[in-house]
Amino acid sequence: MTLALAELADVSTFGPRGPGLTGQRIYGARVAVERVARAWLSPRGALTWARDRGVSILELQNSTHDKTSLGNWRAALVAEAEAVEFVDRCDVTITLADRVITLVGELLLVDGRTYRLAVTLKDGAALVTIGAT
Repeated sequence: MTLALAELADVSTFGPRGPGLTGQRIYGARVAVERVARAWLSPRGALTWARDRGVSILELQNSTHDKTSLGNWRAALVAEAEAVEFVDRCDVTITLADRVITLVGELLLVDGRTYRLAVTLKDGAALVTIGAT
């Protein structure tokens, strides 16, 4: 049995206080987008549902970057997103400014709509914002 995007259900792990179980039920596209966010924020092997996944973007804060390293990060983020079921395509931009790193993913899901996943990294913390575009 294959689920349709609209049939997905899960518990959100992104609330107003940052990552962590919220107890809030989420449905449909939000489930797929949060799965991408979890993959971006988790070290490889930490996701119990996908031990071969994860990229840990928090490491971006503790390293220096040039055009090549940012291109490698972008490619890794796209690969992680596109490996999530129900994601057809992903484009990522990375912005560095004043010790703040902003990642914006434009996720095209199987429903034909694009959803924005923005993660702002500052002082070892991640702020996640999810919305339709």
